[in-house]
Amino acid sequence: MLAPSTAFAGTGEILNQRADRVAAVASGAGSDSAGGRQLLNAADFAVPGPGQLGNTGRNAFRGPGLYNLDISLGRSFPVKYVGDSGRLTVRVDAFNFLNHANLNNPDALLGSSTFGLAVFGRRERTSGFPAVTPLNETARQLQFILRLSF
Repeated sequence: MLAPSTAFAGTGEILNQRADRVAAVASGAGSDSAGGRQLLNAADFAVPGPGQLGNTGRNAFRGPGLYNLDISLGRSFPVKYVGDSGRLTVRVDAFNFLNHANLNNPDALLGSSTFGLAVFGRRERTSGFPAVTPLNETARQLQFILRLSF
């Protein structure tokens, strides 16, 4: 997860720099919110002064975990009418088999109205820099395959 950042530009200000952490212990973090969980509280951070670097370290916080299970089940049968080497293969693939909705990394842009909010369903949108695209998570998907080899 990225460290909280600020997005102010201009004379003497650093674009996309790290924020100052003003609270030693996170307050209000971990509470449920609409569509996700509030993992960071904006009151725990402040914008550093002009020309000063923020005190939060690189990768200072960990994002929520990712749980995903893909499985495949298949079987091959001989088919004597197609020849000696004829085989019929039946296979089923299941993606996101547990159908578990994962939390995305929280919004790390300090001035954003959704700062610290981690929403369910990982998406490629983020208000901070760089715009990382881990994956687009989908619901459980099944794929059926029937293959005849001769």
